Amino acid sequence: MIVPIVIGGLAILGITWRILAKRSASGDPKDPAPPPKSFAKQAIGVQGPAPSAVGGQFPVGALAQIPVPPPELWSTVEFKGKKYNVAPFYIGPARIGEAADLAKTRGWVLPTPGLVDAIWKQADLKLMPNPNSHNGTAADMNSATRAVKQADFIQKQIAGRDFKLLGGTHKDIIISDAGKHGIYGWHVANEDIPAFNKKYGFDVRKIGGPPVTPGLPGNPIQGTNTTAHGPEWGDYSQGLRPIVEIVDL
Repeated sequence: MIVPIVIGGLAILGITWRILAKRSASGDPKDPAPPPKSFAKQAIGVQGPAPSAVGGQFPVGALAQIPVPPPELWSTVEFKGKKYNVAPFYIGPARIGEAADLAKTRGWVLPTPGLVDAIWKQADLKLMPNPNSHNGTAADMNSATRAVKQADFIQKQIAGRDFKLLGGTHKDIIISDAGKHGIYGWHVANEDIPAFNKKYGFDVRKIGGPPVTPGLPGNPIQGTNTTAHGPEWGDYSQGLRPIVEIVDL
């Protein structure tokens, strides 16, 4: 079910999912059902632009209104001896500073580039990224119209398939090893690189450079030069992945 949320004149779909409902093993409807195993029919991003959207851009504050599935439906990812609960998909589009503030408010952690690689590697549904032609300005790249088109494209790529962890839809808002906020990722799987390069007219390995994880079976479009943009920068390709570090008490 899709429930629009109106923010600043922009109707937000957020991210909806079809839960594969199951009854408890006992068959008693009063008992809680076990967590669903996968998701399908995602609706990512926005439903449609409205003239009252300021400057035609995706409005500040919208990110916090996008629904996130409950933590019991997240996946566990291990990286460098630590465990993380990871949401099945991104929320976005996201400005760097706004995403960092929201993560802090909700007790989420921003991933390092290495953790981004680990999450993408574990994703059971990896989509081929869809970089758009643009003029390089925030007015164009973070426009509500562009966000709508990108969300619709991703929806068609998913095509109703089930998944536990979705990859390839966004660059991550990250924290670098030096403690700075930035972006990294948007991986193309090795087997998709020839088709990707032909379709989009550039070599992803030259544009993104190698992943930070040696031997990763894919290559990021956004490489390790991750902190060139300031906190106000946002565009259609950036997303926030809700992540919580698991701490053993």
